[in-house]
Amino acid sequence: TRYWRDWSSDVCSSDLDNPICVVPIWLRELSRVKELAIAKSQLTHLPDWISQLYQLETLFLRGNLLTDLPPSLAQLQTLKHLDLRNNPLNPNLAAADGKGLDAVKSYLREMAKGATKRYEAKLLILGDGNEGKTCVSRALRGLPFRKQNTTRGVDVVQWKFPHPDDGAKREKDITLNIWDFEGQEISHQTHQFFLTSESLYLLVFKCRDQFLMDRAEYWLDTIRARAPKAKVVIVISQCEGRSPLVPLDRMQAQYSDLLAKEWFFSVGCEDGSNIPKLKDFLQRWAADLEFMGSPWPVSYAKSET
Repeated sequence: TRYWRDWSSDVCSSDLDNPICVVPIWLRELSRVKELAIAKSQLTHLPDWISQLYQLETLFLRGNLLTDLPPSLAQLQTLKHLDLRNNPLNPNLAAADGKGLDAVKSYLREMAKGATKRYEAKLLILGDGNEGKTCVSRALRGLPFRKQNTTRGVDVVQWKFPHPDDGAKREKDITLNIWDFEGQEISHQTHQFFLTSESLYLLVFKCRDQFLMDRAEYWLDTIRARAPKAKVVIVISQCEGRSPLVPLDRMQAQYSDLLAKEWFFSVGCEDGSNIPKLKDFLQRWAADLEFMGSPWPVSYAKSET
């Protein structure tokens, strides 16, 4: 009643005579198996027939390349333990897995009712108060410049644009939900509840004679602690006719793990300088996110409208 196979990461290399990269079809015949472990392999999917192992109680899938699971897995009424650690799960499945097996089964049941590809992500704009965060948000969305009052709480708006690779296919239009946070010290602790590695980050400072490195370190350290896999772009606003003085080498040395491939932009929201360059980078960045276009239950989408 127990089958265990712990494959090393190189099991699928061409050097092996019998590489195994999928769940062996003969396991389908072991309908009475109760424990199945396929660990440290290169599985990219599970077969639908996994539901035919109707007595399965424990399923170890740690260390594979799974992004999703077949909806049929929810039919396993005897399943009590599911280990999906160290897999590149899509954000929706990862969120469900974080809540436990019941949440995973619920997600899979909703997927079985119908799914659509979701081209959506979150863009968090962080920084202290009065640094120009809202002006940057408006400029990205093509809105005219106007002086802003200090944001209270958080302002959530949508920025929609065609997919850089499939602009003619409207179903692939990308939506970035921009979260523009207030920068007052009292609110910084609440920001941390919204920091996730699946989000895009802009850290905004206004152009000044001396860059506030201590504030940059505060924000970058906070992001690193809460979302260590995140990537951050530094934006210097109010650069109309001015060149910001920023210790780029120092920031690169301290935060190379956090900074995006292109991580520094000096912009002018009033005259639009460098805004097109920043927009192009963010659109490409969003399109290249691993989870962009991942399946999303139709019922979830309906509940949001």
